[in-house]
Amino acid sequence: MRAQVFLQWRFGADMGREIPHIGGMKWVLVAFYVLLFVAGTVLSSIEFKFAAEHTGRKALWHFIGGNIIGVLGPIALTLALRMLNPNITYALCYGTAFAVLQLVAWRLFHQPLSQWQVAGIVLVGVGVCLLQIGQRT
Repeated sequence: MRAQVFLQWRFGADMGREIPHIGGMKWVLVAFYVLLFVAGTVLSSIEFKFAAEHTGRKALWHFIGGNIIGVLGPIALTLALRMLNPNITYALCYGTAFAVLQLVAWRLFHQPLSQWQVAGIVLVGVGVCLLQIGQRT
């Protein structure tokens, strides 16, 4: 009986329902997982850009570094999916990562952004925020 309860808790789809003390911390954990996903995605993308700009061993080390850092993304996404519905989780993770990556590329690599591109980044941010508004079921 204990093994079955453990397996349901460990591999259950909705951790918040099965562990009562997580209820108040749910949004803190989700925010942490989303930030971990964004950090992993953005940092690995930066490493891949550096790998593309270099040759030889330096490019190889940047490529390896990007893959090692990139592992954070799927792990964080999996943990976030245990806490929230997939439609909200994917929008939070990928939308935020996209917007942050555009801003980092603009600042770090001096990529030009037109007014329309900035408006697009803002609209992605607004769209992610709008998904959080409304009745929960």
